[in-house]
Amino acid sequence: MEADLDQEELEEGRLRVAIAFADLAGFARLTVEQGDEVAVSTVERFVEAVAENLPVDARVIKTLGDEVMVVAQTRRR
Repeated sequence: MEADLDQEELEEGRLRVAIAFADLAGFARLTVEQGDEVAVSTVERFVEAVAENLPVDARVIKTLGDEVMVVAQTRRR
């Protein structure tokens, strides 16, 4: 898709963004083996760690279970 876009012809008012998803490997097994309390605590620490380590122009926009969705404005080449 990016090849189809001419960098100089981006429409005014539009913003090019990058979207990333991350989740915890082994989360279901952790929940079964360690319990819900440990699992929830792990997810909270994970989300905090992701948010604290993002570039300035990126942010966590959604979480679902052990998944985090991040969006950031892309830079022009």
